[in-house]
Amino acid sequence: VLHAGHVRHREESRAMGTRLLVALNSDKSVKRLKGPDRPFHRQEEREAVLRGLRWVDDVRTFDGDDATELIHQLRPAVITNGCDHQLEEIVGKAFVEKYGGRVAVTRGTRETSSTRTIRAVKQTEVLKAIRDAAHLSPNPFHKLKIMADELASVLHLEGDIADLGAYRGA
Repeated sequence: VLHAGHVRHREESRAMGTRLLVALNSDKSVKRLKGPDRPFHRQEEREAVLRGLRWVDDVRTFDGDDATELIHQLRPAVITNGCDHQLEEIVGKAFVEKYGGRVAVTRGTRETSSTRTIRAVKQTEVLKAIRDAAHLSPNPFHKLKIMADELASVLHLEGDIADLGAYRGA
């Protein structure tokens, strides 16, 4: 989910070089790293959005857990990462600095997050489902909302069943 922090990061990154190539995790990579409900948008859609940004010159997709192989192949003059990363943890840092390249963290913003956006969308969908199905339950809306909040709090867990229990038979 592209947000303002991503856009600012791309803009700042592009200003550090002559071309901006974005390394994009494949769908398989995102699913492995972030869980079965991710990615929110398919790889082709994410790539199209990135290519649509005026600062992006090229997009390369990789299947690994990180872009190490791509970095070794391309030998970029500059590698950047967003403000939610520490300079020391940037993948490829030692390799790039070894041949005189630069590694930087952009200012970006911590105010936005793809995970928070996706969580908000899911919460909105759950609330809509509760409103649509409220007439089928003996419980009032506010109790259904509490159960939905409990369900939302465990959606990130792996498995097929979430037992929310039954308080006083409700």
